[in-house]
Amino acid sequence: MSSPKARRPYRRGSHLYQRGGWFYAYTAERPKGTALRTRDRLEAERRFRELLTAVGKPELGGRPKEHPLTVLVGAFLEAPHGYTRRSLRSFRNRLLAWGEWMGAHGATLPSEVTSELMDAWMSERMKAVARSTMNRDLRCVRVLLRWAAERGYAARAVAVLERRDIREPSRPRRHVVPDPAEMRRVLDAVARRHEGAARALATVYGTGMRADELRRLTAFDVRADGVHVRPEGGAAELADPTKGYAERVVPVHEEVLKIARTWIAWQSGAKARTGGRCSERWLLDWLRRGCADAGVERCTPHDLRRAFATGAVRAGVELVIVSRWLGHRLVSTTERYIADYRSDAAVRAPLPAALADCLRIPAVHAGPSLSTRAVRETSRRRSKRQ
Repeated sequence: MSSPKARRPYRRGSHLYQRGGWFYAYTAERPKGTALRTRDRLEAERRFRELLTAVGKPELGGRPKEHPLTVLVGAFLEAPHGYTRRSLRSFRNRLLAWGEWMGAHGATLPSEVTSELMDAWMSERMKAVARSTMNRDLRCVRVLLRWAAERGYAARAVAVLERRDIREPSRPRRHVVPDPAEMRRVLDAVARRHEGAARALATVYGTGMRADELRRLTAFDVRADGVHVRPEGGAAELADPTKGYAERVVPVHEEVLKIARTWIAWQSGAKARTGGRCSERWLLDWLRRGCADAGVERCTPHDLRRAFATGAVRAGVELVIVSRWLGHRLVSTTERYIADYRSDAAVRAPLPAALADCLRIPAVHAGPSLSTRAVRETSRRRSKRQ
């Protein structure tokens, strides 16, 4: 009889099961960062939460003053905040990179992070990234240490919390989105290959909603007064909310309502047949195929949201109303969504009426002009006669 196969080590999020027990780790250099001394996953999670709250228990690895940076990063990422998945992914990548750099330079506790270390980290980081990326890293670190200080997990890190963002150069960028004629060709190209993808892209283009909001759209949300965009159900601190976590209504045309209803019907049938789910990657792939078939420069699903805002403003809708339709808290955010059409490059300024009607400039008759070669021939003939 063969011996049973040994259980392979596996990861579940931040927890690591290894050699018959659970550990809490986030870096490859320290795979046994916090030993939880149990084989049960739920018990391991309970002990880790107790580790953060029970200060001064040596049997659980508690520290009397503060916890290591690796433990704080793991606790912050698992705590309920209300951030979207994309925001948490950004927090995770930036905080892990910062924590590993600090650990490699001898700072494993928040109190060991000094102004000199922060200056060295910023100098090295800015050699590879722009100033805007550097400021995002700083904000993530400040949020982490402020969160830890408020809960008593670490002392207040003055070197980080009082550090301001570095000055960024003001370079306004205007996005370029497909004009209505180009977008029509793209949707027709997608419809010839996949009917459901064409309906999904047309719904995004006609309502200005995000990809995750389209995924949660139901038949109850498409009503006579418009499309109701709702955040994910559940508590605000546990669900994956939209930005602002507020419901809004987009009063669209009747044709857009029909397109949205056909998309919901198609999506319900696709889920029943294959269990598929509309994702942003799925929308992006079909949009790129449609752009390639139509001969249009590639764009993203979020560019359709910008195109919706641009078309509404050019149609005469006030910017404040468009901001409410998009779900923006600030009108300044909506201003950045107003983009340019590629066809704008062919537009020429019209002739002013004053120049066309009032200003009469008499035509000046100029004699026939001679070319340089003719002038040389004439000079040579004159010299021969003399």
